[in-house]
Amino acid sequence: MVENNFSEWKSEIYDALAKSRSYCFAVYSSEKKLIFANDAFQALIKGDPCESLINPSYEKIISFEIKSGLVFNGYLTIGDNNTVNTSIFANIYRNDDKIMIIGGVDILLLTEQNTNLHKMNAEIGALQRELLQKTHQQEITMKQLNTANDELIKANQDKDSFLKILAHDLRNPILSISGFSELLLSNFRNYDEEKMEKHLNILHNSAKRTFDLLEELLLWSRSQSGKIPFEPKAINFKTLCKEVISLMTESARSKEIDIISQDNTDIQLFADANMLRTIMRNLISNAIKFSHSKGKITITAKPAGAFATITVSDNGVGIGQGEIARLWQISEVYTTPGTKGEKGTGFGLMLCKEFVDKHGGKIFVESEVGKGSNFQFTMPLYSEHQ
Repeated sequence: MVENNFSEWKSEIYDALAKSRSYCFAVYSSEKKLIFANDAFQALIKGDPCESLINPSYEKIISFEIKSGLVFNGYLTIGDNNTVNTSIFANIYRNDDKIMIIGGVDILLLTEQNTNLHKMNAEIGALQRELLQKTHQQEITMKQLNTANDELIKANQDKDSFLKILAHDLRNPILSISGFSELLLSNFRNYDEEKMEKHLNILHNSAKRTFDLLEELLLWSRSQSGKIPFEPKAINFKTLCKEVISLMTESARSKEIDIISQDNTDIQLFADANMLRTIMRNLISNAIKFSHSKGKITITAKPAGAFATITVSDNGVGIGQGEIARLWQISEVYTTPGTKGEKGTGFGLMLCKEFVDKHGGKIFVESEVGKGSNFQFTMPLYSEHQ
């Protein structure tokens, strides 16, 4: 029945076997000659067709005692020991002086190999993803290291600039103290009271400026190292503002300057009281320093969202646009004499920026030479949910 079914397809089966790329078919003669090999089998042959039968070899196949029928069933290795060889699952038949080889891929083995290959590909994919993640993380780490290195280089440069400026700022008043104290020691019996008072005033002002510089330097240094406690709480800004203004009254009166706190300053802030006092004291002191006699300083507050913008305005000498950027840089410690020659330390505005940043706010200035300045900073408003 089966033979009758296949007999109708003899030419098609022969053609399929002849051209197959997966099923191997070959016929050898006992005289060590290849009679026929289909395309798939020919692709496996390396050099001499009989020598290409590696295991079992042609000689071994011929040596099997069976002269007719199936002489071998198993894996046949074809190719070249020195280059490439392939194993197929084959049946080898003997018919007196002819040997027929029929074989191909073991489907079970192929399935197992495909399964293993799939697992291997999955593992390779996972390793590649892991490698990409590690490479990406390494790139991020390198960027962070480069950024940290750049910041360290800048910090060292700023430190060097800062020390040079500090040495310069300390040198002048200390030289003044040393020079005038030596002058007084040498001539105090020869000087009249007026001259003695004049020199003592200079000596006192130099000593005070040195003390102010060291005090603000110590405060700034403590801020940099995080040693100043940060304790924000609900603060009535108008009340705190009046406290600071009362401390600045004498300084303002000496130049006949009015300090006005507007009604809109009656707001509740969520801030550290000591830091806020330091900010206001420095900004008002700065405004007095650069205001002309009979000038005016105005303090306002404008809530906007979760923050309030506080402004300290003066109608003094103003600041040039080129100098504004230098106000917040440690490498500059920018300071200029006031309208009456008042000296500053240069650290006041840097302290203001440090303390404003601590509150999550921003500080900036709008100014025009000859028309005055508006120093503004933002502070968080108090909320009952805080």
